[in-house]
Amino acid sequence: MKCSKCKENDATYYISHESTRGAGIGFCDTCAEEIGIFSALRRVESLLHGYGLKSDDAPVLGRVSLPIEFAESCKACGTDLLEFERNFYFGCEECAVVFGSLIANYLSLLGARGGGAVSIYPGRPPRSYREKNDLQALNNRIKKCLDGENYQEAAELRRRYDELDEKIRAKRRRFAALPGGVEDSVAEAGDNARGVLLENVSPLAPLPATWLLTCIEVRRNFSAFNFPPRLEAPELNFVRRYAENLLPAKQARALKRVSIGKLDWGERKAFETKLLGRRLYPGAALLADSSFSNLILLNNMDHLTFVFFSRERETGAALLPVSGALGAVERKAEIAFSSRFGYITTAPKHLGAGLSASVLLHLPYSLFRGRVYSYPSKALERCVKFEPLAGNNFEQHGFFRVTSAPGFGKCEAELVSEVLDFACELAAEEEKIRAGFTAQEESRLRNIMKKVMYHAAQSYRLAYPDVLRFTTFMSLGVERGAVELPGFNLDEVFPLMTSAFIMLRDGARYSVNECEKRRADLFAALVEKWSRGK
Repeated sequence: MKCSKCKENDATYYISHESTRGAGIGFCDTCAEEIGIFSALRRVESLLHGYGLKSDDAPVLGRVSLPIEFAESCKACGTDLLEFERNFYFGCEECAVVFGSLIANYLSLLGARGGGAVSIYPGRPPRSYREKNDLQALNNRIKKCLDGENYQEAAELRRRYDELDEKIRAKRRRFAALPGGVEDSVAEAGDNARGVLLENVSPLAPLPATWLLTCIEVRRNFSAFNFPPRLEAPELNFVRRYAENLLPAKQARALKRVSIGKLDWGERKAFETKLLGRRLYPGAALLADSSFSNLILLNNMDHLTFVFFSRERETGAALLPVSGALGAVERKAEIAFSSRFGYITTAPKHLGAGLSASVLLHLPYSLFRGRVYSYPSKALERCVKFEPLAGNNFEQHGFFRVTSAPGFGKCEAELVSEVLDFACELAAEEEKIRAGFTAQEESRLRNIMKKVMYHAAQSYRLAYPDVLRFTTFMSLGVERGAVELPGFNLDEVFPLMTSAFIMLRDGARYSVNECEKRRADLFAALVEKWSRGK
C-alpha cells in the first residue's frame, strides 16, 4: 500500500478503526512524522496514564485499535489540543471529531459500553440527524436508479429529496432572520419577579414527606453555533434570542427571564443555591415560570439546559415533560449529535443522552437508626450516587440526594429509572422504620429533643448542616409528639438558611464565621416563631 499523503513511498504506519475492514489509510515514515502521528500517539498514551492506569497495566498502543485524530486544533471553533486537555470542554460540535480519540479512551476508562464507532448512546437521535440520514439515503437511491436507467422512480425520489432538503434549509434560515428586529419572546423579570422566584416559591414537598423533589436535567447544543464558553457577549445574546424563539408561544409567555449578568453577587449566589448548587455564568439567562418547576438555562455551559422539578416516582411520568419540551425544539433546530458519542455537550461527562437525574430525600428515621451509613456503598452497586444535600463529607443531617452517574451506553429511561428505583427503595425502607418505631426509640427521641431545642436556641454559631440536622430531629419530634412546634415549616429552612440567602436578606457579604453567627441568631428566632405557631 502506498502512502496516503505523498503517494510515492510504501506505507509503514496504518490507521485502523473498529468500523472498517483492513487498513484504509497508511503513511510512510516521513509523512507520519510530518502529520504528527507520533505526537498524537504519545498524547493518547499520556492520557491513558494520566487517568489512573498503572504503568504495568497500561495497554501497548501498538496492539490496540484506536481511532486517532491528528489535528492540533479544531478549525471550526479554534479550540486547540492543549486547551482541550487543560479545560476538558468542547468548543463546538466538530470538537467531538477532532478530539475523538482522547474522548474514546476517557470514556472507556469510565466504563462506557462500546468503543470506536459504536455509539455510547443507544437511544433515538434527534429529528435533524435522522433527516440528514434520510437525505443521504435518498441521494444514494437516486444514483442507483440513474445507473439502472429507472428515470421515473429517480424523478419521484428527487422530488422527495428536494422537499426534505428545503425543510432542513428552512431550519438553518430561521436564525438568519433574527437580527432583523425580531422581538424577545420572553419578558425580562423585574426586581419584584426576581424576589418572588427567589424567596416565595419552593418546589419542595412539605415535611414530614420523605420524597421532597425529583429533578431531571437535559442538555442540548445547536450545530450552527460554537458552544457558550467560546462565544462573546453579542454572540451569546444572539443565541439566547434564537433559543427563546424556538419555544412554543404559549410556553414563552408563561416564562420570565433572569439575566445572570445583571444580578448582583448576592442574587446570583441565591439562585445558584436554589438550583441545588449549580454554578451560573455571567453570560447565561434563566427562564422560569411562576411555580419555579419549569426552568430553562440558556448559555450556561450548554446552549440549552432544561430543568424539570417534580415529585414523580415513576420513570414515564418523570420523562413526560422532557419529551414534550425537546420535541418542540428539535422540530425547528439542528441539534449537535454524533453517531459515535450521542448528544454533544460542552462537558464530555454528559455525552450520550445529555441527561442527568436526581431525587432529594428526607430520611430522619433511617438516620435515627443509623441505616444511612450503608447507603453510599449500596448506591455504587446500583450505578448511582448517594450524597448529603450539604456538607463536604457524609453529614448526619437527614437530607440526601440520589443522583445519576455518567450515563455512557444508556438511554434516557434507563438513567432515570436507576435513580428513581433506588430512591424508591430508600423511601420504602424509611416507611418501614416509621411504622416499626419502638417505644424505646420514642423515649430516646424525647431525651434527644431536649438537647436539640436547647442548642437550637442557645448556639453561638451554626453551620448550614447543623441547621438541617436540628430540622430533621424537630420533624421527628413533631411527628412523634415529642415536641410542640405548631408553626414548623421546611420552606423557612431551605434555602433561606443557606449562606447565600442570609447575605441576600441582609444585603451584606459575610465571612464564614460571621455568617454562622448570623445563622444561629436567625434560627433561634425561627424556632421561637415555630413554637408560637406563627
